[in-house]
This record gives sequence, structure tokens and C-alpha cells, in this order.
Amino acid sequence: MPHPGIVMIGPSLPRLLKAMFLSSLMMVVGIMGVAFGLVGVGTWTFFACGGAVALSIILFALAAIRQRPRVVITTECFVFEKLFGSETYRWEEIEGRFGVIKIGWNEAVGFNLTAEYKTRTGKKPTTLFSGFDAAVVGSSLPCSAGELAEMLNERKQRSQP
Repeated sequence: MPHPGIVMIGPSLPRLLKAMFLSSLMMVVGIMGVAFGLVGVGTWTFFACGGAVALSIILFALAAIRQRPRVVITTECFVFEKLFGSETYRWEEIEGRFGVIKIGWNEAVGFNLTAEYKTRTGKKPTTLFSGFDAAVVGSSLPCSAGELAEMLNERKQRSQP
């Protein structure tokens, strides 16, 4: 049972299923496109499509079993636990407010890091996150990016003296 000061936002099974279906479909379409363009459809094409779908199903099962991706919000920090690995950010390492951004077809929560944090970790600026230093892509989470940004802003505000 989690500590009372901890909020854990785990994945939504329907959203994980949707992601698995769409990723499988896009991989199969990509493989078929390459097959038609280069060598024609043959046995290897069907094995490649089957392998892509099998890989997608295995990753879905792994995500469902491990309850990832998820966001853990505490009084000191928040942790974005991905399928493999995690990122931890203390509230004092975050500069300004969290905001909603678009990354591809997905909405994400973008945020800026302090200059001290970027110097210490060697984090370089990127244009991927619409003017933010980092982002949490929560397309598999049960809440929207706006709701997650609101929760993070509220917890960050409460953590400040």
C-alpha cells in the first residue's frame, strides 16, 4: 500500500491496448510498404509482419504486468517510470510551470529544468519539446496531459516553502 503522501498514476489497460493495436498496424503497414516497393510480397514478408505483431504483444504484456508507464508523485519529487528505466526530478530542479505540448499525435507534459540541473547532468537543449527541456508522454495514462500537468503544478506549488 502506498504512503499517504504518494500519488501513483498507473497505465490504463484500454489505452495500452489501443497503443498496441496502432503500433502493430503501423509496423505491418511499414513492412508491407517496403515489401511492395523493393522485392514484392513473399514468405519473408509474412514472417516479418508476424514478428512485428508478436513483439508488440510481448511489449504490451510486459507493460501490463509491470504496470508501466506510470507517474509517481511525492512531496519531494516526481518519477516517470517508463517500460524500461525511469526519470526522477526533484521539485527544486524544475523551473516554472508544467505545460501541455504536442509530440507527434500525442499530448505530453513539458517542463523546464533549472540551469544548475542542466549543468550537473549535461542536459542539452532540444527542439523536440516545444520550448521545454523535458517531457512526460502519458498517452497510456488514465488521465489527460492537462490533468497530469495540473496535478504536477499543484504538488510543486505545495512543496515550496
